[in-house]
Amino acid sequence: MKALLSVFFLVAGWEAVAQSVFSNEINSGIQAVLQDYPNDLKNTRGELLAKRGQTSDYASRVSIPGVQSAVITESRGSLSWKVTMFKESDFDRATQKFEELFRQINKAIIKSNDKPFILSGNYSKPGPTRTTVIRFQLLPSMGDLKDVVVELSMHRAGRDYVGDINITRR
Repeated sequence: MKALLSVFFLVAGWEAVAQSVFSNEINSGIQAVLQDYPNDLKNTRGELLAKRGQTSDYASRVSIPGVQSAVITESRGSLSWKVTMFKESDFDRATQKFEELFRQINKAIIKSNDKPFILSGNYSKPGPTRTTVIRFQLLPSMGDLKDVVVELSMHRAGRDYVGDINITRR
C-alpha cells in the first residue's frame, strides 16, 4: 500500500510539473485564438481600427500581457491574428527574447474542441539584417485547424528589432 501511494504521488507530482511547463500566458492566448478560428475569429474580433480598401484591421479581444499590440487583419477573405511581443534596439537582447518565445511555444500542447494539438517548429537563429520566420505546425494536422499555422518572426523596423506571433491560414 505504501509503495502504491509513493507511485501515486510521484506520478501526480510529475504531471503537475509537466502542466506548468505548458500553461503560460502566451500559449493561453494562442489557444484562445485557435479555438475561435473555425468561427472566423468572431469572438476574438473587437472594434474596427482601420479600413484600407478590402483590408480591415480590428482590435483583438485576446491579448497577452505585456504585448505591444494585438490586431486581427481581414483581407479578401483571409484572416490573421498578430501580436507584437517585443521591440528591442539591441540585437543580442532581441535574439534572447526571440529564443525564449520559441522555447515557450515549441512543443506546447494546445486544446481546441477538446482535441490536443502540439505546436512543433524548428529553431532558426535570427540575423541582424534579415527577417527570420519560424513556422509551427499543429500536430496532428486535421479538422478545422489543418490549414492554420502559428508563426514567430523577428525583423528589423528602423532602429528596432521586432518580434511577432502571427496566426493565419496557409
